[in-house]
Amino acid sequence: MATEQLDFQVDVPVNFSKEASKERKPEPPLTLLLHHAKLRMIQTASDVMNEYGIPAALMEGIISGVLADVRAQASADLLVDFKKHMIELEKCNPKKEGEKLE
Repeated sequence: MATEQLDFQVDVPVNFSKEASKERKPEPPLTLLLHHAKLRMIQTASDVMNEYGIPAALMEGIISGVLADVRAQASADLLVDFKKHMIELEKCNPKKEGEKLE
């Protein structure tokens, strides 16, 4: 059974690296950054599939695993941000003994 390899060719004309932001140009909108990040991820997945000869059906499982890792990291990041926020609230609004912070 032959597997058909997808060949995405994506041109990402804008450089979104941190070095580019030092040039004092206006930052692109978040939606544009996300769009270009998605295009790069699609291109990279296609490159990996082609380089290793991985069929799309198997690549789907790999990407699912990567997504699970990203979700776990996002949850961890959210927890860290929540804890930092709670610490800042406590610094700004010291509570009396026995009082709950809302």
